[in-house]
Amino acid sequence: MWIAEKGRELPLSDLLDPASTALVVIDVQNDFCHPDGAFGRIGADNSRMPAMASQIRALLDAARDRQVFTVFVRAVYDEEVTSAALAQNRRRLGLLNSLCLEGSWGAEWYGDVKPAGLAHEVVITKHRFDAFQGTPLDLYLRSNGVRTVVMTGVATSGCVESTVRDAFFQDYYVVVASDAVGEGAKERNDGSLAVMERAFARLLPAGAIVECWQGANRAERGWTRASKRAAAAAEEARSALVLVNLQAGPAEAEVGPALPGLERLLHAARSSRTPVFHVRSCAPPQAHSPNSLRRRSVPEDGDAPFLPGFAPSGRELTVDKYRSNAFADTRLGQLLRTHRIKRVVLAGTTALGDIDATARDALDRDLWVTIAEDGLGYGAGEHELCYGWHQLAAGRGCDFYNIDELTQIWRR
Repeated sequence: MWIAEKGRELPLSDLLDPASTALVVIDVQNDFCHPDGAFGRIGADNSRMPAMASQIRALLDAARDRQVFTVFVRAVYDEEVTSAALAQNRRRLGLLNSLCLEGSWGAEWYGDVKPAGLAHEVVITKHRFDAFQGTPLDLYLRSNGVRTVVMTGVATSGCVESTVRDAFFQDYYVVVASDAVGEGAKERNDGSLAVMERAFARLLPAGAIVECWQGANRAERGWTRASKRAAAAAEEARSALVLVNLQAGPAEAEVGPALPGLERLLHAARSSRTPVFHVRSCAPPQAHSPNSLRRRSVPEDGDAPFLPGFAPSGRELTVDKYRSNAFADTRLGQLLRTHRIKRVVLAGTTALGDIDATARDALDRDLWVTIAEDGLGYGAGEHELCYGWHQLAAGRGCDFYNIDELTQIWRR
């Protein structure tokens, strides 16, 4: 998909399609919203909270009627989950060890904005402002076919804006229900809405969202098992070739016997316009930690070049990695999302090291994983362990194809 097509404005019916939208309700708890809660006790003006809660209830009613996937987010700030940096913030506000403690009245839902125990409603607990940090929020969203998130709750300039930013950075469409968010100071609320509208989200009143949902059809929702089964075949088709560590140096000898087949595999991918990502190991000294130096041999003479014939070509992209796993602290996951890739075909070296680590992470990111079984390099002593590794990887969900099979698939 070219950039001009990506940038087109979606009509509301598509943007807010109940089949691919989630309603996210953030921190609507007594300590944030009730006048007797922790924020109220330190002087926050919570007089606008009942109106905000009324708008969220209207959204919840419409979401339940149209079976929109819904996530209730609750904050807990007990001592054992509060870092030194967060504790300093709480002390400055006069809230140290007194805000949303597990089991307290302050941590309970505010009024009747609460889960109803429905199959498409989940609750997550967070310990930081951003609801993605340290929680399964992204897992729930991507597992249930969510493309757009509708954000509501408190506080607008704190937890709501933090979560909106992260959702946008993770490539979700973001809609903020402008009258279903709030905080104690109106100027901070309005300033935050202006920031989000400019850079991260589309603002809509709750009534417009409700009207859109009420006019939507009742097609199969992304959170149902039947819908997930139907989506599986389409997801499998969007594949990319990921070549790992095809560089000069020690890895060259490991992968040497597989190079003719890898050349055919790369040619087949290019001929079929399958996206190709070239992952290379890098060794900048600033990226070395004491533990990484202890665990593995790290060259001191910079980065090794790609093997002849395996350098990126045309629109193919390079990913620099610093550890075994090609997803760890790299842009690989971001690039795969950008290109809407659902299946990765892994080849390169080393099989029981970098390929295995990357495959494990890809599976946990809900990608389909295929390994080119005759397109791998093995480190010293790894050949003896090859069969057992194949069995373990297949048991985790990896598929193994030989290069001839893969080239035939890409020629179809």
